[in-house]
Amino acid sequence: MFTPILSISILVSNRIDTVKKTMESVKRIMDRVPSELIVVDTVGEEKTDGSLFVAKEYATKIVHFDWINDFAAARNAGLKEASGEWFMFLDDDEEFKDIEDIVSFFEAGEYKKYNSATYKLHDYTDDQGHYIVADMQRMVKRLPETAFKGRIHEYISPMRLPVKELQSFAEHHGYVFKTHEDQVKKFERNFPLIEGELKEDPWNVRIRLHFIQACMSLPEYVDRADRACVETIDADTDKISMESVRTSYYQWILCAYVRIATQGEDDEEILRRIDKVRSTIYLSELSKLALAIMEIKVATRAEILGRIENDLAEIEKNYTFLKNDKEALFFQKSLDQDLFMNDGNVLMALRYGISTLRKAGFERGSQRENIFRNAFGFYRNVQNKPVLSVQVLVSKDRESVERCFKSIVPLKEMTDCEIVAVDTLGAKRQGGLPETVKKYADRIVDHDWTCDFSAARNAGLKEVNAEWFMYIDDDEEMDDVKETAEFFSSAEYIDYNSAAYTVRNYMDKGGTAFTDAVLPRMVRVSEETRFENVIDEELHPFSPPCKYFKTIIKHYGYIFEKEEERQNHASRKQAYLERAVKEHPESLEVRAQYADDVARHDAEKGICLVRDIISEFERDKENPWYQLMISVLFRLHESVGTPVSSVIEEYRSLRQSGVCGEYAGCAAASEVTRICLLQDFQGGAGEFATDYFAGYEKIKSDPEKYSAELKGDLKTFTEDDVHNEMLYFGTAAFLTVNDVERAWKSLTEMPWEDPGFKQGADSLGLLFYTNSRDERCEYLFGAVRNIMRNPAIKPAFTALLQSNPAAKAAVDRCLEAMAGKR
Repeated sequence: MFTPILSISILVSNRIDTVKKTMESVKRIMDRVPSELIVVDTVGEEKTDGSLFVAKEYATKIVHFDWINDFAAARNAGLKEASGEWFMFLDDDEEFKDIEDIVSFFEAGEYKKYNSATYKLHDYTDDQGHYIVADMQRMVKRLPETAFKGRIHEYISPMRLPVKELQSFAEHHGYVFKTHEDQVKKFERNFPLIEGELKEDPWNVRIRLHFIQACMSLPEYVDRADRACVETIDADTDKISMESVRTSYYQWILCAYVRIATQGEDDEEILRRIDKVRSTIYLSELSKLALAIMEIKVATRAEILGRIENDLAEIEKNYTFLKNDKEALFFQKSLDQDLFMNDGNVLMALRYGISTLRKAGFERGSQRENIFRNAFGFYRNVQNKPVLSVQVLVSKDRESVERCFKSIVPLKEMTDCEIVAVDTLGAKRQGGLPETVKKYADRIVDHDWTCDFSAARNAGLKEVNAEWFMYIDDDEEMDDVKETAEFFSSAEYIDYNSAAYTVRNYMDKGGTAFTDAVLPRMVRVSEETRFENVIDEELHPFSPPCKYFKTIIKHYGYIFEKEEERQNHASRKQAYLERAVKEHPESLEVRAQYADDVARHDAEKGICLVRDIISEFERDKENPWYQLMISVLFRLHESVGTPVSSVIEEYRSLRQSGVCGEYAGCAAASEVTRICLLQDFQGGAGEFATDYFAGYEKIKSDPEKYSAELKGDLKTFTEDDVHNEMLYFGTAAFLTVNDVERAWKSLTEMPWEDPGFKQGADSLGLLFYTNSRDERCEYLFGAVRNIMRNPAIKPAFTALLQSNPAAKAAVDRCLEAMAGKR
């Protein structure tokens, strides 16, 4: 006669969407461990939605149970029919994902050394993949006294020592609700059972905790949860024994009280009750830590710096203990850790605390502030969830892939980071996926290329399980990851929602020709996080506050050894953009990208496309893409040789129609000024340029507006680009209207020694050419000396002198004057 080692019991109700998955996952255990499956039917054949018939295909025994609103009674009905040496139970909305540790426990005979065991349950809280990890006491050696207790949230008793903690895990989706009505329906099923138990045993802290948790699940019942917490904490010890106070149930009620109470206004009452708890009740280290962090929110609001200092000391003391004793943290079960750590108040309290410390005079990076940040980082680590996912699209040659991965791999050593590779070639790749990718990528996502960059990136984005997301291409590399690593290791990231990097696009292998642009590359992950656009894809939403890194991401995708390669690249990109325009003709951004790309190869056609955009999208004149089109229009005029008078006439018309906003003025005015100045200063554009330069200075004087306006269009300018362009064109404009004093003022602000400052030579040339009579040679000599030392500017300046005898003569006079002063 067959005698199973393991009896598995499952309650089956009406869950047709999940029951088959549950049964299939259990069958995998039964195929390898001598087992029986006992299905307890709680609805009957007449009322089943089909779940019972699915379960019958897998069951060894079917037990019919007339539902009496008592989960323990239903479980005991299944337990009564068990014949295995060990007993396990689960629900029909759970599914085993990993069974290896359970199977090994029985196959190796290890079960003979233990009396009970736990496995892990990933209890999902939403449909976005967020879950709580809990060690479930679901497996015991079956004894005559083994039984279930509890009308709801039932548990099996006794759970005798020793207990084996298994790493196998199941997933539970029973608390993921599609609608608020579904959530209310579950509450209405559970709450009467919990309330009934509480009436029978009013001071049982386990039941009280379940009552409070149920009430906290719906906003309209939070007040009842608050009253139950206060009643429990204020109760005399003759009602709640000290033994009960030491349980994890009571500790969690304490933290639930603080979590609810901090939403209210009575800070004095909250702090009084916290003091009472601290002086009269035993608290575990983890509860002390939780209470200190949560109290910070109240103490900050009440502006009691002394409280915050005490809480910091508590955090430092217990954080150190827990950090050095991870086993103790997981074993003691002093409160429901995961629920606490997922609570937004922890993050809010840390932010409040850091803010208050700064107001009190503590500097960023001070020891006290670092304690805050370390504590938050510790909670993140306990959740076993990376703080950053870095995505790489893999399609290029091996050399570029190797360079890319080697530049970002140090991030994994310096912070809690994962790397996700999206393979866009798959079987089409010659020689297989590079070994570097296989070695360093934590996950590899296969994606069939559909000529849509956003689709490829979104495929990888779906696999992200981190708080932050960053992307980089396989023809790029980070010059240094220390700044990024510090951003996360110091927990500075809790102050931001997004981050941008300077992307340097190289045009030659020598690294002397390049353009810089600030691009949004990293965001805090949310339900809305996604990529848009077929090509030149963008990461959305890009929400403030934004961290602007100094780190440079080097991009080598525009380096072509042959003209044929350049043309192929341009044709491929234009084909993508043409497709995007057909699919989204109403999109200003898509149309602008296409027009800008066409203009690089066909200026006449580009002018027509840009004018169409300016006409059609006037309603979006404040959009940075619209304003960029105005600048592009005048740049194209220069390339096709449009007469200066026509340029000025069109510019006047656009200004009068109101489409040139304050920010557009900076860019567009500079284009007009440049055209006019470089054509022997004909056309009198100085009036426009000086006007807009004054507007630029006004923006710059307001840091908040300056940041919002000049960093608003990240794809077009870096802050330095705008600043340096305007200094150059402003200088030129002031000289055309003979305002020498303001010309000198803008010249003195120029970053002469910056390798990225390309306008230096032209600026000095303009000055010498138009105002060589000026006697302030000492400054000019210093500027010339700096230029001659700067390899990025010297060639252009030398060429300018050779082509402009008047400028060369002015420089010579300057040098002679300086020599005479020596």
